[in-house]
Amino acid sequence: MKIAIASDDDRTIAQHFGRCLGFTIVTMDDKKILTRSWQPNRATQHALQHTTVNAQGAGHAQGGGHAQGGGHSHENIMNILGDCDLIIGGGMGRRLRDDFAAAGLRAVITDIETIDDVLQSVREQRLENTRDGCVSHHS
Repeated sequence: MKIAIASDDDRTIAQHFGRCLGFTIVTMDDKKILTRSWQPNRATQHALQHTTVNAQGAGHAQGGGHAQGGGHSHENIMNILGDCDLIIGGGMGRRLRDDFAAAGLRAVITDIETIDDVLQSVREQRLENTRDGCVSHHS
């Protein structure tokens, strides 16, 4: 199974999928992690617009990224993550969730805070969708 997890620091789950600084990409079987890598988010304008680094060295994306009128394409993110079986984030807008579903990809919004804990939850087959959206998208 190949999993993409939205993260700003390769340790914690990002709360806004489109504004995350990158993705932890994991391949695993039922028992263990086979590979784990970090891939910067070069797919969404949210993350590319403005990035700051806090005192701990973790990046935080700021700013918008939607085209005027609120429309934008998810084609880039779909191209990058389209071969994943599972997409995980702390928040995600409805349009992106719908695009993942249309492509046959399972997207889960979780309140689990760390990547290690979410991977343990996947291993134990107890990962659940705990929210229905993203605070900044109001859905």
